[in-house]
Amino acid sequence: TQEIHLLNDSPVDIPDRSDVRQEAERLLSRMKDLLLLTKGGNQGKTPKEWSILLTRLPLVKQSFLKRSLDPMRADAALEEILEYVESGEGRQYRIDDVIGEEKIRVLCREVDRAVTEKQSG
Repeated sequence: TQEIHLLNDSPVDIPDRSDVRQEAERLLSRMKDLLLLTKGGNQGKTPKEWSILLTRLPLVKQSFLKRSLDPMRADAALEEILEYVESGEGRQYRIDDVIGEEKIRVLCREVDRAVTEKQSG
């Protein structure tokens, strides 16, 4: 996903709520190379893009499906991010009511099913 879409679209870029965007920028910085990969740099014709590390994708999908960060505890390397989110040091926001959460759940289930079928067959 291009960074411009992550930071400039709803629910991150909300009029009169610049604090939401600032927290999103802080979280991106903290998650870099732990949960997310980035390439490009918003210079020239190469937009900055972010993606979930393939090794951590199953944990992210399970977190969406369970509506909990608990699945991510299976990876000790993510503990720093989880502690930050849970400490209240950064502002905490619930956006799952803003986005089409059922659509995300369906997509996660479909991807999980496809990966399982590919691994077993």
